[in-house]
Amino acid sequence: MTNVDEGAVEEQRHSEVFGESSGSVHSSCSKIPEAGFGRRYFIFSSIFFVLAAFLGAISDIVTKNWVFSWLGLPGEYREVEPEGVYWLLSGMFGFQTSLNGGGLFGMWQGQSFPLAILSCLALLGICFWFFCVAWRSQFMAFTLGIIAAGILGNLYDRLGFHSLVWGGDSIYAVRDWILVMIGTYHWPNFNLADSFLVCGTILILLQPFFEWAAKKMVYRKSPKCKKISGKGGFDVPC
Repeated sequence: MTNVDEGAVEEQRHSEVFGESSGSVHSSCSKIPEAGFGRRYFIFSSIFFVLAAFLGAISDIVTKNWVFSWLGLPGEYREVEPEGVYWLLSGMFGFQTSLNGGGLFGMWQGQSFPLAILSCLALLGICFWFFCVAWRSQFMAFTLGIIAAGILGNLYDRLGFHSLVWGGDSIYAVRDWILVMIGTYHWPNFNLADSFLVCGTILILLQPFFEWAAKKMVYRKSPKCKKISGKGGFDVPC
């Protein structure tokens, strides 16, 4: 069988499994396979996505509940430390409770409810992206899962489900507790949900490189690559 025939067979197989041509794996919305390997792959990716979102959100909420029950609200550190910080690495890394009524890095202060609405829209967008396109990649299933976890964890706080009260009023703010000092600079306090959002965004930006590297590795093992490299004794890069 020629290389052209092999390519056509591979293209046909990909179309049968994923419901589209291989040239548009990440660029178009396709029908979810109704049976066969494609259907099983969709179910596996969906479970992977939901587990990453659920476990990530739970870990964020549980750690915030634990730290705030231990250290209290900002300024209520019960161990009587002048700075209100429990240091793991003195002057560099520790725990300090704070409340953020805005977005990531403290932006848009006092906009909890508009941010909650935007969070809901972002979560719907993430789900649409996954069920339309990203389920075909386990890497993207995990990445979108941890981003959804970050959205859910902070949305839980913005809607006031933590039941915190300050001065007799309910608090609608995100609970932060991780403190990092860079020299004398106090990096804005954050939580696990923030970490999931940042890491997920970085992984999405790196995804094209990972995809290129994976395709390169597969191609180097293909018969076509070996034939080209062997022509005339020249080492042609695959």
